[in-house]
Amino acid sequence: YIHNIFSIATEQQKLKFIKSIVYSYDGGLSLIRQHFIDDQDSVRYALDLVLSRKGIVYDAVSHNRKNLKNKLSGNARKDFELMSNSQGKLSQLLLNKPEKMLPDAYQKILNILHTQIEVIEKRLLKESRLAAKELKQRRVTSSELAERLPANTALVEFIKIPSLGSEKNKLVFRYLVFVLLNEEKVHLVDLGEVDVLEEHIRKGLSGIKSGLGNKEINAKNNQIFKELYDKLWKPIKSELKSADKVFISPDGILNLLPFGALIDNEEKFLLENMEIAYLTNGRELIGIEGEEFKPKGEMLLVANPAYDLKFASTSTTETSLRSLDFTGNFSPLPGTQKEANEIPALLMSEDKDITVLTGKEATEEKVKKTKSPRILHLATHGFFYKDEEIAPSNNTRGLSVVNLLPDKGIKKFPKRYENPLVRSGLALAGANHASEATKGEDGILTALEVSGLDLYGTDLVVLSACETGVGEIKNGEGVFGLRRAFALAGAKNLMMSLWPVSDEVTARQMIAFYKNLQKLPPGKALRQAQLQTIKELKVKYGFAPIALWAPFILQGSKAFNN
Repeated sequence: YIHNIFSIATEQQKLKFIKSIVYSYDGGLSLIRQHFIDDQDSVRYALDLVLSRKGIVYDAVSHNRKNLKNKLSGNARKDFELMSNSQGKLSQLLLNKPEKMLPDAYQKILNILHTQIEVIEKRLLKESRLAAKELKQRRVTSSELAERLPANTALVEFIKIPSLGSEKNKLVFRYLVFVLLNEEKVHLVDLGEVDVLEEHIRKGLSGIKSGLGNKEINAKNNQIFKELYDKLWKPIKSELKSADKVFISPDGILNLLPFGALIDNEEKFLLENMEIAYLTNGRELIGIEGEEFKPKGEMLLVANPAYDLKFASTSTTETSLRSLDFTGNFSPLPGTQKEANEIPALLMSEDKDITVLTGKEATEEKVKKTKSPRILHLATHGFFYKDEEIAPSNNTRGLSVVNLLPDKGIKKFPKRYENPLVRSGLALAGANHASEATKGEDGILTALEVSGLDLYGTDLVVLSACETGVGEIKNGEGVFGLRRAFALAGAKNLMMSLWPVSDEVTARQMIAFYKNLQKLPPGKALRQAQLQTIKELKVKYGFAPIALWAPFILQGSKAFNN
């Protein structure tokens, strides 16, 4: 039903619609948590529900069906257009039943359209791997995921839901976590109300930088990460059994937490005992069957852009897709030039198609024109602007959202906010003059623009920049920012940062990462680079500040595979 509505609904309609039905979803999960947490059928149903719904609004807002259609050809493209037309008719009927149509006739037409769509979808599954991926990810189940998980590998799926608290009729939020291994059983653990837990996380994140070089402050911060281990990881540790590799799908503020920095009772970081990779949702583990898309070239490396470059006037009618109130003054990053100079030589590939763009050549236009390099490395400033309420205008990309008061179900007046996908991005050549550009390229590559790139065939995107993993956090949706946008563009794996990074330490860790990458899959390569950084920091300081070794995380379903 949701998919049929989404197939033709506008951005605003999608958000309003999903808001209007959220309480059946939250209510179902809350009911199972309270009364059926020991019933395996109910727990499996709950995980299937999360897999079908978590992140669905972001996918719908970011995913451009026109872009998908343009990647298809021949019979697949014709069938995609037929399916879209049938879904459009079905959507219209579901939203607006003709007043004079009798119930039997109405149901008959709905059944005919459903059948038409199913027949076309079956053909598309055979005709196009790309279309097959989109269709299959909408219907993934926990049983399918369990079959795909290798031995000693677990999916850890977090979800933050509203639920009645200890006080009567008081609505509070709780974290639930599902643990799935390559076996039939699904484990569900209730981590409790979020207030104390999230306060600990905020303290930990804010205290990370203050511990640099100061052993006493670092010890206090480490104590917070020990407590977080006890609250977040210890309750599920026994359910992981022998798993030493985990895919973590966070929710809420957990999206900003480096799980590898959690500290156990033996004073070891979790990273030292486990291989960790991240997913925006478990659906990502269902990839494209059959022959994979082939990369076009070995690497595109973009570094040290000329932020002060002024653009020539353009005749294009395309509007710049950045935040309306964007202002930025980006300073040079000499460490990124070091990456440009040294990383290409580390790639031991027979394919020498390596493109390096620096200075005035490191433009938004050239990045957007790239087609699926095996590795896309972007070393520059990243940014995320917090939301600001803006006045309604026909010229903006704002979203109208209807909020429902959870205790009474009363609609509030809609407020208009700017699309979060234009408030996060990367700075490229000319970015310091972005506010002067009204059309065409402006030196700012936003998450909205990233989601439209063609990165099917790209094994790895590396965002060697500050705060590329942050964005607007929405419960059940993940982070509206670069991290989901690159996944939607087709990249298999993404390396990104959770806070401002040290230019010098980052350059060294990146070079170590690429040396490891020649023999190891990306998740393992990053882990080894971080373990090496931990050793180096302990020699220098006597301890390893989390701020210096742990800002980068690896997201992707192929993190542990070459």
